[in-house]
Amino acid sequence: MPTHLRSRAFAFSFFVQFLSVPAVALMSWWLVPQPLLSLEGWRWVVIVGALAGATGPPSGGASRAERDGKTLRRRARRGFPAG
Repeated sequence: MPTHLRSRAFAFSFFVQFLSVPAVALMSWWLVPQPLLSLEGWRWVVIVGALAGATGPPSGGASRAERDGKTLRRRARRGFPAG
């Protein structure tokens, strides 16, 4: 990520994270007292939370630590110094 956009991206990320707690509180306040589609309201809160929190694998593939570990193991097998 370009350095001039990094601070804005972090700010937006924190904004979304901090906004999630009041959003869930409002959703709970609205949904819990009423059944919707034959499900109790608290179940809808849990379902939405589970769907919103679901994340996939990291988009970058292997992390730097994983790549460094593989490199060290490969060097050790060949008999080269690890450093």
